[in-house]
This record gives sequence, structure tokens and C-alpha cells, in this order.
Amino acid sequence: MMKPLPGQLSAVISEAHGYEVGLEGLDVTVHFKDREREIEMLFTGLLKHRGVSLIYGPRGAGKSTLIEVVVKGVKRLGGFENYAFMHFHFDEGIIKELQIHMPGLSNEVINELRGAFMLDVGIDPIRFTVKMESVIDIIAKTLERYRLSDKMVVVLFDDIDKYTEMYGHGVLEAVVNAVSDVIRRRNASMKAIFMVSDQVAVNVINRVGPKGGLSPYLIWNLPRKAFEDVVGEVSEKLGVRGVNVDLLWQLIGGNVRELAVLIGRYNWDVKPWLQGEIVKMIEYAFDDYRVARGLGKPSNVLGKMIDDGNSAVREYGLGEFNGQPDIVRNDYGLLEKNIIINVGLPRVTHLSELPSEPWVGRDYAYQIPAYYWALRAMIKRKSINVTPEEILRIISTSAPIQ
Repeated sequence: MMKPLPGQLSAVISEAHGYEVGLEGLDVTVHFKDREREIEMLFTGLLKHRGVSLIYGPRGAGKSTLIEVVVKGVKRLGGFENYAFMHFHFDEGIIKELQIHMPGLSNEVINELRGAFMLDVGIDPIRFTVKMESVIDIIAKTLERYRLSDKMVVVLFDDIDKYTEMYGHGVLEAVVNAVSDVIRRRNASMKAIFMVSDQVAVNVINRVGPKGGLSPYLIWNLPRKAFEDVVGEVSEKLGVRGVNVDLLWQLIGGNVRELAVLIGRYNWDVKPWLQGEIVKMIEYAFDDYRVARGLGKPSNVLGKMIDDGNSAVREYGLGEFNGQPDIVRNDYGLLEKNIIINVGLPRVTHLSELPSEPWVGRDYAYQIPAYYWALRAMIKRKSINVTPEEILRIISTSAPIQ
């Protein structure tokens, strides 16, 4: 498999930055920002070997957008005849979208492969697993029949966890196992990429291990400069002045989806957003955890977190417990609610450079920093009943806002 030349990658990156992408729930678009590192690593690392890979990261980090602009750029630029992309998008239990880009292949081959994807997966989890295995098997047979071993067929299963969460993510593990088996058995020149946001799904998939070449890749929210550029472009297009970009970074940390939620649902007002989206989600996590563990009131969960955290920081000489992600880790229901995410999975490759911020640890991180600051306010008050004003005060005294 030939690797793209540096000039080709530069062209893809330049092409990607020329696209405008929509913000979920808003009637506004912004230019695609940053992601040079991710695009380069996509071609020089992730797509280098056949098998199965996992791309995961915070919800709203831009996984789908990255893939869409890359495939669109490759299609427009040409020069990537050794790659064939098939993009399978799931949403609410259906195949929402199918994109096939196969330069240099005849319509006969393309139609045959398209037919493999045009399967009614239905809502039966067993049937779903069998049909996903069938899709990969048909592609592998087609590669053999037309002697296309020089092509790397990249099959992207986008947001597949939205589909499988209805049945339990064990279904996802079965699908990954089945796909790995077909690629290995057929010795097919294929890369199957499962893109997920749900941390529980990540853990399930990771149980498959290195079988079939499975390897996890982490993509993170936008870095600060790119996020500031997005905020500036959005606020200019919407005619909004006086936006506190420093504060938005401390609250949202480069997550464009959450920025769209703040704008679309709360008209840029961070106080009701903190109460309605952040504090409430932590309360949900604590409530589920206390029911599962028989801890009585949700406040008992916070009490347990504080006791455990204080013991940990004393043992490791880390000073004061204030909700550090590597101390909190994956406990208290925070991982299940996608508040905390594991950034230190075995064999994980970081497509993105993680920011050096208190909400990002070595092994765990908060998906957006507002969760960190809200928990820090709860820990300080020793109560889950904190106000947005208290959270903002914690931020202003710990990370001064301009």
C-alpha cells in the first residue's frame, strides 16, 4: 500500500480548511479549523495497516466532521487512487447515510459494493451482527474477484454506538469480533473503523484487544486557538458582541457541539447552561450510582468521592483533593454518563494533542471542563446543591478570566 506523499497530505489539509461545516442545531456554518495533526496521522498511521481500529473521543469533539471533510477533500483532489472510502452513518437505529468514494474503480464494482451496504439491518441485534459481518464479507470477496489487493478499502462505521446502545453494547463487541474475523480469514486489504462517543462502548470494544489488528485512537476537542477562532466566526455571523472567549474555554474546552448547545438553547447565557446541562448531569450520575450501590441519597455519593479523594491525595502526596480526573477516575457513575473519559487505554494512540489543563489527566479527563469546575465547587461546599455563581467564582479564583 503506497503512502500519500507529504504534498498530497498538505493539499488535503488545505482543502479541508476551505470547507464550511454546520453547527448542530444552528443555522450557521464555520470554516473547518485545525486538525492538521489528525489528518496526517490518519493516513500515515491509522490507515497504514489492515484490520480493525477504534476512533473515540468526547461527544461533540468532531470525529464525524473530520472524516467527512477528509473524504470530501480526497474525492475533490484526486491522487488517492489506492484508497476507497465507504462511510456508514448510524442514527437512532437506522443507516442514516451511506457515502462511497472509490477512485479508479468501474461502476460494476462500485454498484456491487453499494449493494452490500444497502441491507435492511432492522432492529434485531442478532440479525444486525450477521448483516454487518455479511457486508464485510461481500467487500472482501469483491476485492478478491477483481484482484484489487492494491486498494485499501476503508469502511467507516460512524456513531454505531447510537444504534447498539438500544440493546447493550455487547452487540457492538460481537460486531467488532465478527468484522475482525472476516478481514483476517479473507486476508483482505481492508480497514474497518468504528467511531464511538460512549465511553461504555469504548470499554466493550477494547475487550476485543489486539485481535484482528484492533487499535484505539483518541481524538480530542479543538485546541484553544482553533476554538477561539470558531467562537469569533460564529459570534460575528450571529451579530453577537462582547463574548468572553476565555470563560468559554474554561467551560467548554473546545467542544463545538457544546458551544452550539450553549448558543441554541441558552442564547450564550452560561448560568442556565451550567444549571441545566452540567449540574443536572452530575446529579443524574450520582443518582444512578447511589441506587446501584445502595448509598441512600445522592449527597452520599459526593461524600464517598470526597473521602476517597482525600485518602488518595494524602497517599500520593498530591496536596488538596479538588476533583482531579486521575483521582476521580471512572467511578461514581461519571464514566457511564460521559462526564469522564479514559484517555489512557492500553495501546491508545492520541490523534490529537491533549491540552495541559487541570481537567485533563494522564489516564482520565473530563469530556468538557465545566464538569470539572462544577464538581470542584461541590467538593468545596461539600454539597451537590451548588449555583452557577459558585462555579463561576471557583473558575475566576483558580483560573483568572480576562
